[in-house]
Amino acid sequence: MDKNWRIIDIINWGVQYFNDKKIDEARLNIELMLSNVLKCSRLSLYLDFEKPLTEEELSILKQFVIRRANHEPLQYILNEAYFLNYKLYVNNDVLIPRPETEILVELIKKDTNKNDSLNILDIGTGSGCISIALGDYFPNSNIDSIDISMAAIKVAIENTESHNVNNISYINIDIFQDLPKNCYDIIVSNPPYISSTDFANCQPEVRNYEPWFALCDNTDGLRFYKRYAQIFGDLLSNNGKFYLEMALNQSHEITRLFSDNFKVDVFKDLNGIDRFAKGVRFK
Repeated sequence: MDKNWRIIDIINWGVQYFNDKKIDEARLNIELMLSNVLKCSRLSLYLDFEKPLTEEELSILKQFVIRRANHEPLQYILNEAYFLNYKLYVNNDVLIPRPETEILVELIKKDTNKNDSLNILDIGTGSGCISIALGDYFPNSNIDSIDISMAAIKVAIENTESHNVNNISYINIDIFQDLPKNCYDIIVSNPPYISSTDFANCQPEVRNYEPWFALCDNTDGLRFYKRYAQIFGDLLSNNGKFYLEMALNQSHEITRLFSDNFKVDVFKDLNGIDRFAKGVRFK
């Protein structure tokens, strides 16, 4: 990049380069990188498309492009991701929040009065996205957010503080070794549900960069649900409910795991795939 590179030159070059590298959404990628480097909106790029980049800006952008061409997720390159209307800091210590998980939060909000005083447990909090969304929506409730990774908890705390949500407690717990001490009205979890076989076939962005232990249970994809079926009876209040995200083709087995104590309803994601399980204790 030794010529006078304008914004429009960079966009045109970046689209072609990322297409050649088989990077999806090439234009969006280069636009978001430029917006980050120039600290402006994507719209501003086209309002000021003749503006040349400085050597420092080009140097930063070059490193972004190299990383993305190696299939590193854009969210890790820019250290930001969006969940609902929340902008979150992310790095490769945490799973990148998915749009599907937003539906999990919406299911809880739909079922619950926002003014209720609830005890909520978020198992495997990662970036804190679920806890922050629920803590903000249910200001009178208390949320315990647990994760086996202290590095993930540090990211979640940073995100919680940046959004001024004050009703979340983060706890470093291995759910297979220990349990939280409270009783809960709602338990929510998006656990690692990719089997070891399926994980080997994931896209390189996922397989090579996201924390494997937040995605894969290193067995059949059901390890966490089997544990939940053992402990939710003790952790939930008499009227308590659980909400879980799950993988394709897991709904029947997950329903069976909880069938002795809970009525389980299954909900679909935006692609019509069974993706969420809601459990209510039998009376």
